Amino acid sequence: MFKNILLPVDGSEYGLSQVKHAIDLAKTYNGKIMLLHVVDIKIVEGPLLRDLTFLSEAVTDFEYHNEIKSSLEEKGKLILQKIGAVCEEAQVAFETKLLPGIISNTIAENAKMADIVIMGKRGENAAFGTAFLGTVAEAATRLSNKPVMLVDEVYKKVEKVLFAYDGTASSNKALQLLAQMALASKYELTVINVSDEESEGRTILEEAVSYLESYNIKPEQILKSGDVVNVIIESAEAAGYDAIMMGAYGHSAIHQMLLGSITTLLVRAAKVPVVLYR
Repeated sequence: MFKNILLPVDGSEYGLSQVKHAIDLAKTYNGKIMLLHVVDIKIVEGPLLRDLTFLSEAVTDFEYHNEIKSSLEEKGKLILQKIGAVCEEAQVAFETKLLPGIISNTIAENAKMADIVIMGKRGENAAFGTAFLGTVAEAATRLSNKPVMLVDEVYKKVEKVLFAYDGTASSNKALQLLAQMALASKYELTVINVSDEESEGRTILEEAVSYLESYNIKPEQILKSGDVVNVIIESAEAAGYDAIMMGAYGHSAIHQMLLGSITTLLVRAAKVPVVLYR
């Protein structure tokens, strides 16, 4: 199922957690990890870089451009070597790619040949940012039609999964993916639906449970009302789930902006990895 696992790495503190989650999947599915580092062309060729060349008459624009480019490429090689060494020690197959490009676009392009993408919730500049969810992670998730796993800095093996199901098309795709993952990984599963209409919520919840039971998977069930994000987060924390899984969009057009407002808020608030599928 997950034969090709794309792991974009940028040197952030999330890298070790990313690769450990990737190794878990690679061992379960006998897959290969594709390590990718993107040299950001916005840094190499952007207007700020060109402006900086005027600070010193001794350095030409061409020389300065090449110096920065070489420095970023060398940094990328070191990052790939470091993460590659972890893969090698774990005895899983891997390959490395060092590519120039716009980071989110390049990740999405390479995701076409991957079965899943594993990213940190925030990138190497997280300490200097104000957003809870990294702009690259959000953009790459929006651009890719593959499952994306957004992980935290601290790794914990995923054994207990809370699946948020709302009956939408993306949620249904995530349900089908979950069934396949649960068969291979033997996750302890719970399906949750948050709805202020009990009858409607029960129908949606039973739809997901019935589908999983057709695979001989017997999930626990939670039906609650209230604020969707708060209920899911509180439920995940109360029972100690290792990951949350869901479709990437909610019902309305407003929710479908960027990742979808509910999805974005949930990823920001979650203290465990979140697997999204749109």
